[in-house]
Amino acid sequence: SNVTAAEYQAFVVALGDGLHGAGKEISAALANWFSQYITTTAMNKFDFINMMAYDLAIAPQNPAGPHSPMSWAQENFNHWRNKGMPANKLVLGVPFYGYAWGSYASAGASQDYCAIVTKYPGAENADQQGSGSNAVYYNGVPTIRAKAQYVMSSKMGGIMIWEQTGDCASGPKSLLDAINDVFGTKVGVEENTAQSINFEMFPNPAADQLNVTVDLAEKSTVNLEIYSVDGRLVYQVPSGTFQGQTKFVIPTKEFNSGIYILKLSTGTEIVVRKFSKE
Repeated sequence: SNVTAAEYQAFVVALGDGLHGAGKEISAALANWFSQYITTTAMNKFDFINMMAYDLAIAPQNPAGPHSPMSWAQENFNHWRNKGMPANKLVLGVPFYGYAWGSYASAGASQDYCAIVTKYPGAENADQQGSGSNAVYYNGVPTIRAKAQYVMSSKMGGIMIWEQTGDCASGPKSLLDAINDVFGTKVGVEENTAQSINFEMFPNPAADQLNVTVDLAEKSTVNLEIYSVDGRLVYQVPSGTFQGQTKFVIPTKEFNSGIYILKLSTGTEIVVRKFSKE
């Protein structure tokens, strides 16, 4: 790297102060090796860190082997915890792709998860096809489910996916469904299917309260829910019928510090947004 720890700290502090001043968050997707450039001051500016717990072995340049085993997820988590990052500000990265060597690489060194399990029946229940240096390595449903359970039991901030288009459609082969089954909710972060809802949420990060402003083009029944990242419903506004501009005030003073997911639905449309509590 051409950067020093002092230079990276100055960059993160300036960017973090600017973003926080505008009510926004700062995060980074980081591999363990880069942590040598991250001082405690820089680390504390991040609202969360996405741990790149994959690419342990990259085809074709590395020796063949699993690139994202469960042990690598645990090592990433322990690495950042030992550095001082709170568990609820750590997000576990999981792969929706695999790496292939030997004859399995005929379809390319990097392959989408769904392409792998479509080609090899039953592959969704394993983490590799073939063996040794003639194999394709990936994460199947059992391992992704185990990683989601590890996120919950370790009280991490959530899961990062690289990347969702590699997944199969909803069903027994879907890795996203496996994650959702563990978390207990189908809420997706930053989802917005709404066409007739104007939505604002502030401040973010929240302290004592979170203000939610909704402008509805037509009369609608509104449901507003707050979930923790492990899928628990922590707050709910009683549903009601609204039209035009409506403001909801969410009392967040007693919320634990960390990341939360707000879900607003009208029955036909949905808005989902992530926010943090200081």
